[in-house]
Amino acid sequence: MTPNEQIIFAAFTQSLNRFPDRKLPDDLQGKLNNLSNVRENALELEKLISTNADLAKLYQEECDRLMAEASDRKKGFFPKHEPDLYNTELGNLVEQICDAPDSAGKAKEMLKSETTAGIIGWLKQLFTR
Repeated sequence: MTPNEQIIFAAFTQSLNRFPDRKLPDDLQGKLNNLSNVRENALELEKLISTNADLAKLYQEECDRLMAEASDRKKGFFPKHEPDLYNTELGNLVEQICDAPDSAGKAKEMLKSETTAGIIGWLKQLFTR
């Protein structure tokens, strides 16, 4: 997974977590559900995000925050050689969120779950090193 894909997936997950306590519009949810092989289509995911003003705004805020935190580290973007385990888990997390009937609710649920604590901890560490 490239550093840009990591940012797209992390910002997407966090923006859904911050999405107001309502479901995504049905047309957007349907497009997310129909997005095949999310890990290979990060840019397509980003295009879908931009079709909803509320989600696009939250996504851009998350991207800006992630980029600011990365530059504050003075080490640039994500380290180039992250363990494959975390890349795989981040990809799995995003695929599960996209495949869920309620992606916003699934993101909130998964980010609170202890099973994803390792992934979320890893993401936070990337920006605080």
